[in-house]
Amino acid sequence: MKRSLGLPRGARLHFTEDNGGGIGLELRLGTQVVAWCPHPVSAQLFAQGRLEWHRSGYSHCAPVANGIVARGDLYLASSRLFFTDRYTLGDDHIKLARRVEVRGDSADHGFLSALEWDLPDAGTDDLWFAPGVWYGTNDRVPPYAIGAPAARRAQENVVFREDRLTLPFALHYDEAKRISFAVSHLAAGGETVAADDDDAPLIDGRLGFGSFGMTHGGRTFAFWFPGAEGETSYPPMWTLGRGNNQKDSPVNPFQGKSATAGARTWSYRFHPLQDAFRQSCLLRVDCQRAPRFSAASDAQWKRVSAAYRPRALCVDLDRVERVSIGLLAGMTVRAGEATGIPTWVDCFGGTTGKLQNTFGIGFVSRNLEAAFLLLQYGRRLGNSDFVARGTEILDFWTARSGLGLSHTEYDPGTRAWVDAMEGDASGVFLRDQSDSRRACLQALQLENEHGVSHPAWLQWAKSYGDWLLAHEGPQPGFRRAYTLDGAPIGSAPSDCSHVIPFLLELDRVASTTTYTRLALKTAQFLWERFHAARIFVGGTLDNPNCTDKEAAALAFEAYLGLFEATGARRWLQAAEEAARVCETWIFQWNIPMPADDPARFFPAGRTTVGFQLITTGFSAFDVYLTRNVGEFVRLARSTGDRHYRDVAKILLHNTKCMVQLENEYGYARPGMQIEHWSMGRGRGFGLNSGWLPWVTTSHMVSINAARAEFTLNDR
Repeated sequence: MKRSLGLPRGARLHFTEDNGGGIGLELRLGTQVVAWCPHPVSAQLFAQGRLEWHRSGYSHCAPVANGIVARGDLYLASSRLFFTDRYTLGDDHIKLARRVEVRGDSADHGFLSALEWDLPDAGTDDLWFAPGVWYGTNDRVPPYAIGAPAARRAQENVVFREDRLTLPFALHYDEAKRISFAVSHLAAGGETVAADDDDAPLIDGRLGFGSFGMTHGGRTFAFWFPGAEGETSYPPMWTLGRGNNQKDSPVNPFQGKSATAGARTWSYRFHPLQDAFRQSCLLRVDCQRAPRFSAASDAQWKRVSAAYRPRALCVDLDRVERVSIGLLAGMTVRAGEATGIPTWVDCFGGTTGKLQNTFGIGFVSRNLEAAFLLLQYGRRLGNSDFVARGTEILDFWTARSGLGLSHTEYDPGTRAWVDAMEGDASGVFLRDQSDSRRACLQALQLENEHGVSHPAWLQWAKSYGDWLLAHEGPQPGFRRAYTLDGAPIGSAPSDCSHVIPFLLELDRVASTTTYTRLALKTAQFLWERFHAARIFVGGTLDNPNCTDKEAAALAFEAYLGLFEATGARRWLQAAEEAARVCETWIFQWNIPMPADDPARFFPAGRTTVGFQLITTGFSAFDVYLTRNVGEFVRLARSTGDRHYRDVAKILLHNTKCMVQLENEYGYARPGMQIEHWSMGRGRGFGLNSGWLPWVTTSHMVSINAARAEFTLNDR
């Protein structure tokens, strides 16, 4: 017996009978076998701590309208599983609607169903794309990350939950044959329960998430349902013990929870072997020729995103704006010679933490960006108190932190500088310098427009530009961190995109062309050495120098600024490349909170669409890319591609659904929002319930950027 389904571009799915009479699957592109699945009827049985795989081919298949229906069954304990798989043709893909029915009870037993494709010549070092988790060879991730090179070479299986992904799919790319193979979970619900937080194996019929991965040493592409995870699994974030402890907050949902911080382990999840229980899922299988891995991953991202149709859910941006500027003003503290905003405040208690009870210059602290916004809204609204607070913050930093490389963190309690550390050396991160000096230039330009002169502010900002000119060296690029006297501290120069917008801004404010040359030289180096190959690493300062969202965002901003400053379309193309990577960190599907525990820090009823994963190594998500609303709108205008405007609108609106407008979340002040949450185990919680200034300044930056492009609150 031979049956097959053919696609327009030459791919064909064959239903083939083996010598034992079972029917398997073989996917071909032309004459090449891309993948085969000898045992599409597969399940893992869990019973009293033991695991058993049961596999078989289909027992029969038959044609139906636009497709083929295949059936098979398995005996598991005292139950029997009946598989009904309906394969139909899409425009350029194959859809598989799977239904698994349980007949007969097997008390305290669980199962997961599986669809596993063997890939010819595949191995652990192949190119994979799982958005937010795995990019290419994944060789720039922390050693404890899912898919880290050393771990995956030592492990037989790398399987990860789909709720860690910004879209539920995974793609394998055969570089030699230039063929991509992808499986996507369409209409995924992602449901979970509170017990999913814990370490123990869980059997629950309400689990609605699957998992993807490579098994058998990379030779097999797997989709399991529900979503077990291993041999590396991320624990709930609160178990990691980083940052301020939640026990110091008046709201502590972590007390009494039993999850541990173990990561080198399996996290088993199953459905019950219960009579009449039904399991269903809808999968999409794609097989395409693509000249490059980036082309294959871009195309698959677009296909699956289109299937999920993410959209903006408009919020009242005027109210968000009012409470946000009020919060920045209300959080400003005068402490002796210093005026600033504490880096970390508990949303529920409204008090500073034992850690990060300092004033900071840039990155997460954003004191100078907050100062600029206070000045901007103070001038706009005629509020002299806002103006005074913003001026005091800028006066303190520009007068006392030093010229060239400045101090970056001040402890108002001890009245001492407590700068960041990089490894074992005391120093400052260069991104802090760029963030803060650029905000200073924006404030200076604003004040100049209102006839107010601040020569000390210009001197302070310019001193950093001159330091960059003096330290560019024979090798292009800048290091991640330096001592205050200018000695580089470790790390490759892969994350210095942030200097480019600052240098361009300095030339604009100072009416010179001195610094643009260095911006171009730095951009050329970063593009050739890293970004042309889509290597975006090291954007965040508090995580290892690894693949992350902010590195792509900083490059996007830098290249778009260069295009606008020079008119050279090569930089527009570079900006679009970075923007495409940025977009893959944005959730395109709504992942619900646990059905039996909706009152998480990220509560039930709020969409996750538009929020973004932060970095590799864990599954925290936040709102950082909202500050790039303006860049996405300008990219849409420059490329003529309206899609980027749609992205901007989602980032503008959806990210603000967690800003407290009155007292709806129980936070201490209107305008507050918890900095981050998490996916996977511990869904909806993060490390703690902290607010950091960057959250509010980012929301305000996005609203300001959108004013010229959108009617605020339009639908």
